[in-house]
Formats: sequence, structure tokens, C-alpha cells
Amino acid sequence: MKVEVEHLTSSSVRLRIEIPPEKVDQELNRNYQELRKSLSIPGFRKGKVPVNMIKSRFADHVKADTIQRLIPSALEEAIVQEGLAPVGDPDFELDDVELENGRSLNFATVVSIKPQIDMPDYSTLKVDKSPANVEREEVDKYIEQLRNRDASFVPIEVDRSVCEDDCVRIDWESSIEGQPIENGSGQDSDIELGKESFHPDIESAIVGMEVGESKTTEVAFEDESDDVDEPTLTTFDFTLKAITEKQLPELDDAFAKSHEYENYDQMYAEIWNDLVEEKKRLRRLEQQQEVTDQLIEMIDLEVPSSMVDQYVEQSIKNIEQQLKRDGQTAEEADINLSTLPEELRESTIKQTKLNWIFDKVAENENISVTDDELDLNVRSVARQQDRDPEKYLSLLRASNRLDSYRNELRYQKICDLLIESASEKEKLIIT
Repeated sequence: MKVEVEHLTSSSVRLRIEIPPEKVDQELNRNYQELRKSLSIPGFRKGKVPVNMIKSRFADHVKADTIQRLIPSALEEAIVQEGLAPVGDPDFELDDVELENGRSLNFATVVSIKPQIDMPDYSTLKVDKSPANVEREEVDKYIEQLRNRDASFVPIEVDRSVCEDDCVRIDWESSIEGQPIENGSGQDSDIELGKESFHPDIESAIVGMEVGESKTTEVAFEDESDDVDEPTLTTFDFTLKAITEKQLPELDDAFAKSHEYENYDQMYAEIWNDLVEEKKRLRRLEQQQEVTDQLIEMIDLEVPSSMVDQYVEQSIKNIEQQLKRDGQTAEEADINLSTLPEELRESTIKQTKLNWIFDKVAENENISVTDDELDLNVRSVARQQDRDPEKYLSLLRASNRLDSYRNELRYQKICDLLIESASEKEKLIIT
């Protein structure tokens, strides 16, 4: 089979393919024989109709069927022969295609392909490699937050009105145009004024109240919808039950045991370690974002429009079908259908580029995930989630989710290599 390749862009080629006469004749004759076996014509037994009669009556049908059978297999063979990596569906050019006995079949098609990628030197990537340190002050701040969560509020006997920095206990309920808001009420709610635990307008209204007094106030909330210009007015009715005193627990072993630690020293050490690990995790995510963003910026790749359009169209159909199944409108699901296509296009192009780049890195560096590595990772995740490893593995196999684990492990391996090979980002020195 003869194949001519014309490079149209970095991500598309036109293939001109010539199927030799002997293969055309073989397929054409086979199709005539298949039709003969099933054809019934008055005066002839089934399967005994002369081939010449079939050719005179059904030539166009057989030729069309032959073309439909020959072209896809020929294209697949040409792609393998030329070592191409197609993406998306081919665009066949079949207007002038003719099929005759003893002649070759010629056709052309435009194929979107994964473009060639010239990887930069990994050391040209810049990432923040500074250690993930946690200062003692950060640990103290975290523990103080825990302490505040465990605070108690005790009513105090005072003959005065509420001041700006008081703690108060109120009953409250909210409504819009007289209709109560779901989950929009509270009994014996403790509030620290000035801590933004409630809307500032409500806190301002509480200042100056006396115990037992009730009040109604309206608060304007801006609607996040672009279609609504006017703010929503919400009515709050509340009663001051008490002015309270905030009492914090002592930072001692009893406080630690209430948080399931053996003693306060162990609590402090483990929280410090957890904060370090969390900072390491966040630093790692930042480094991954840095290398992926830089690679996409550095490598000029063209993603075929046909491929992107096809994905966007299918994604929108899936979203619309899901909304229909859920009985929701796009507005109720907080989906903007007017901006969605462009948002999907941008994310599809970016993700496709990253996938191609990572495929190239994996190919160049021989990065893969073995079955043993996959098994160990899945079992580790199961133990972290307090699940039975064998049952978890069986569940993933049954739901065809093991490949997503394998892909994620490969992604992490590639990121490890890129981050390790990258150069240290220069620090901004402030004087």
C-alpha cells in the first residue's frame, strides 16, 4: 500500500493512500459472493444467482460497501506504517473516490495528530525548594484556635447595656419577605462581638441592648447572580438572653486528653509535626503547579480544534443530561451555559497539552508504574482510610478505577523527576 504524507500543521497531516488493485479486487469479489449467498431472485435458488446478474443490478451497492470496508482498515494500516499518533476523528476526502475492478483505490484524509515535542532542559524550570518550616508561633496560634473552640460562655449579672467588645447570648430567626429561611434561626447562640461571627450590621444592632430586649433589623446581602442588581433584604428578629463572660480551658493534660492526646507535651509535638507535614504537602502542590505551568508556557503546542470542539460538545451534552436527570436548571446548579463552552475549551487545551508533555517525559525517562507499585499504593490508601485492603482492591477492580490510580502514580513520578531536576527559584530579598 502506498502512502503519501503531507504535513499541514504541527498537529495535522493529509494522508493520500493508494490501495493496490489486487486488494480492491479481492474485497470486491468477496462482497459479491457474500451478497450472492443471501440474495433471492425469482427463477434462481438462494445462493445460485449468477454473479454477472448481481453485478449488473447491485454494483453500486457492493462498491459502496467495499469502500466502507477498505478505507478504515487502510487508514489504520497507514497510521501504523507512518508511526503517527492520531487524536480525534479523521476527516475523509471522498468526493472523487472511484472503485473499479483492476484499478487501485485512491483516497485522502486529514488526520489530527499528537505533535512532536522538543523537551527543554529540566534545569531551566524554577521552583521554590525552601524547606517547609513551621515556627513555634504558628503552633501556638493553632492551639489557641482549638482553645477558643472549646471556650464556654457564662452569663454574668450586670445592670448595663451591651458594649462593643462583649460576649452575648441571643435567640434569633431570619426571614425574607415574611418567609422563614431554612436553617436560619438559633437558640442560645453565643456571639463574641467584633469577631465577625455574625454580620456587622447585626452586631451593631446588638450594641446598646439590655437583657430581655428584642429587636428587628434588616440586612442587605448582595446576590452573586449577575442577573440580580438589587441586594436581597433579610429580616433578623433577635432577643438578648444574656451578657456572658468567655472562659478558656487551661492548656494542660486535661485539655490534651479532651482532644484524644495522652498529655499536653505529646499534643504540642504532634500538632507541630502535623503542621510541618501539611506545609510540605502544600509546598509540593505549589511546586507541581510551578513546573506544569512553566512547561505549558515553554513548549509551543497546537491542539487540533476539531478535537477540542468534539470534547466540548460532548461535555455540554453530558452536563445537560445530568441536569435533566437531577431535575435542575443550569441556574440552580450554578452553571453559566453562555460562558461554559469557552471555559471548557480553555481547560481542555491546557489539560491536553499537559498530558502530551507528560507522555513525552515518561517516554524519554522510561517512567511507568508496575503492578507491584500499584498494589502497594492502593493498600496504603486503604489502611489510611481504615479499610480492608483486599476489599478495597476488589472494589476498585470492579468499578474499573485502578487505571486512575496508576495514572496518578505516574503523574507523581513525573513531577518528582521534574521538581528534583528543576533549579532553585531565586528569592526576592527585601531590604
